[in-house]
Amino acid sequence: MQLADILLADDYRDTVVDRITAVIEQHIAHRRGFSGAGLRTALKLAKANRHDILPNVINRLLPEFCEALDPYFQEFRASDETDFPQFVQRRNDEVTEAMLSVTDARAEHSQNKTFKRMYKQLRGTAGGELAATLPDIAALVQAKLPN
Repeated sequence: MQLADILLADDYRDTVVDRITAVIEQHIAHRRGFSGAGLRTALKLAKANRHDILPNVINRLLPEFCEALDPYFQEFRASDETDFPQFVQRRNDEVTEAMLSVTDARAEHSQNKTFKRMYKQLRGTAGGELAATLPDIAALVQAKLPN
């Protein structure tokens, strides 16, 4: 079983996109300081142009995220461990980098200059922001694993 078999399943994908969107929006809303203000402003500007931008981006990137995370999922499945969120948290840095490699590649190949500029400005904090969502993403996987 591949990670994509779980997260991209027709009966689950919308739930995954909705939950990840909610987690990201909640995380950004609670961030404080300059980086929090920058993230809230960037999201507000993006939503002003297209209200559904965040779920659309997540939905579009989900297959690539599944591919980047699948080696960790396979390692988990081959182990005796039973808690995927804990497994992911112990590898937080490397899993975060695997996911950022997806967004880095997208940004590098994007023709949208505004997106490239915003991504470049936010890339420094993106790892921490992404790492904060990993337990929730792993929980979505855990919820669909056979006991």
